[in-house]
Amino acid sequence: MDIGTTISGLVLTFICVLPIIIISRSSAKKKQFFIKAINQLASQGNDTVTATDIWGSAAIGIASDTNKVFFYTKSADYEDARTVNLNEMRACRIVNISSASGSKESQSRVIDRLELALVSRTPGMPETVLEFYNTERNKYTLTRELQLTDKWAGIINAAIKKTAPKK
Repeated sequence: MDIGTTISGLVLTFICVLPIIIISRSSAKKKQFFIKAINQLASQGNDTVTATDIWGSAAIGIASDTNKVFFYTKSADYEDARTVNLNEMRACRIVNISSASGSKESQSRVIDRLELALVSRTPGMPETVLEFYNTERNKYTLTRELQLTDKWAGIINAAIKKTAPKK
């Protein structure tokens, strides 16, 4: 009877722990995939990534020594890989595109897209847009994207400021 109880306890413990192990391994694999993608972008220009962030289905990194930002996002039907030379940029701003939801009495704002827009130093050049969140592409709810756009706008603007031409 004691052996039967012990075996039942071990089986139940295994059943409870198995999903945690699977989720943990899947998360680690996903993180490695995005780190590899950012590092591959950097290696194309012989750059070394000094800081990265990974969220949802995207990653961003910076090579402080060469002043370049690397951005990679991938979903089932969309993939975008970009390298942005911050020496060619004048500023970075957060673009928060939202829509109203609900009745007039209880109206709330819903974020549809969250982006970083990098403004070129060359007049007439279009902004370079790094899309952190898009309700049409992302199948998950908004999580850390707001904090990450604030963080990376600060990092990018500080890097741009270091290389800005002196007046």
